[in-house]
Amino acid sequence: MKLTQRWETVSGWLNTDIKVRRIDIGLCVLGALIVAYHGYYSGLLGALSGGLMYALVIMICVWLI
Repeated sequence: MKLTQRWETVSGWLNTDIKVRRIDIGLCVLGALIVAYHGYYSGLLGALSGGLMYALVIMICVWLI
């Protein structure tokens, strides 16, 4: 079963109408990879700054759309 189909079960359980697209899953995976990369090479503060920078870039991109 695909992850997006599994989310329909979660959406029904939460009684909400949240749709998950493939790009959302990709963005989450990319964010986790960025945090892991910075955490491995720069430690905890590097992981925190990498994750926050990624979140900031995503927020700016969504705002510009």
